[in-house]
Amino acid sequence: MRRFEFSDGSSNKFWEIELDGKSFTVRYGRIGADGQTQEKSFPTPEKAKAEHDKLVREKLGKGYQEVGAGGAAVPAAKATKATKGGAASKAPAKAAKAKAGQAKAGKADQAADTGAPASLPTAEGGLVIKGYRITLDDSLEPRITNPAGNVLSSVPDAVRKSDEWQQIIALRENHRNRLKANTLTIEGWMLGRRTISSARLLPLLQDPAWARPLGSLLVTSGDSVGFVVGGDPGKGLGLLNRDLETEWVKRDAWRIPHPLDLPDLEAWQRIAAENGLRQGVLQLMRPLHRPESKEATDKSTDRFSEREFSSTIQLSYAFGARAWAASRGTASRTFEMLEGEELVRISAEFEYAKGMEDYGDMNGECTTGGLSFFAVKAESDRGDQDDEDGFLWSYRKDKALQLKEIPPSIFSEACCDVETVLASIRK
Repeated sequence: MRRFEFSDGSSNKFWEIELDGKSFTVRYGRIGADGQTQEKSFPTPEKAKAEHDKLVREKLGKGYQEVGAGGAAVPAAKATKATKGGAASKAPAKAAKAKAGQAKAGKADQAADTGAPASLPTAEGGLVIKGYRITLDDSLEPRITNPAGNVLSSVPDAVRKSDEWQQIIALRENHRNRLKANTLTIEGWMLGRRTISSARLLPLLQDPAWARPLGSLLVTSGDSVGFVVGGDPGKGLGLLNRDLETEWVKRDAWRIPHPLDLPDLEAWQRIAAENGLRQGVLQLMRPLHRPESKEATDKSTDRFSEREFSSTIQLSYAFGARAWAASRGTASRTFEMLEGEELVRISAEFEYAKGMEDYGDMNGECTTGGLSFFAVKAESDRGDQDDEDGFLWSYRKDKALQLKEIPPSIFSEACCDVETVLASIRK
């Protein structure tokens, strides 16, 4: 899978394409959103490849930049070699040794997470600018030491005005933006029950902007379950399993399960807590919401209703920042999830300004209403591609759903988003 991103201040979009024999899959949308996925087939692999290359050239010509390649490798925890048949061979390892291996990998990741060439400051060495030594801590904040060995509380003018310092700041901000975008993408995989091929996943672990959010996530493939501690294109995925042993495992594809899809969630939470595993994406300790039994046949939940706020527009902006579309007092987000082989789309709608009649009310006070869910149907008049982002499809809201009909993870994520937005706004 190749990924391309475009940002011009007002627009932040991604476009992905994966070639597979006589077909390819395109996924596109706003950075941070799940986006839309379409597949197109051709008579021969050669024609599919030609169309694939043509679309890539078009995207590059429009200013899209390819991301997700390169970067320093993240050391895997010590593990055993995979057997010939692809199954992992296990070697006992004590928990302390496994944790030490992971800590070592984490230290190297910390050094690489600057997103910069090796000459730029890392936790191990640092870079000297005008006699001052610059290093970056775990949160990518600079630590500046003067020639006398004293740590400074501010950036000296001589350093701030240097070309090297400007390069550090630019690369740091780029890396932070990539970390944020990649975190949202991984959350989309988790919520959508997407499988990620090893051919795609293992190279991502060599890129610090992907390795960090993927670190310590619980992944599954068939009967293999464990925490990600590294990856190698030749050996497979490095996992810390339930017995606190590290192993290389080779599988065709992996899935990052949502906590509500884990029957033994509490056991995995306990293992992570007892062994100090820090996940790059909130997974096992993710806030969870479930419909109450009395709400099962209702078509909306009132758990967030009747809350009063002083500024409607603040709520509108806050929902927009979480990839919800906000208009006329209602915020909506379409969730996509695989149910077996079927792609299910469900729209969540929250009335953040109950009874709002026109945009003149945007600066006024508001009272919240209910959170409802609707099935979404995809329709296409033709299979051609449009000029910008993929295929010409339209999506329309269908019937309202009872809360018991909604996949638990979609209900939980919608509630979590609403709760987060409301908690961030002063009443």
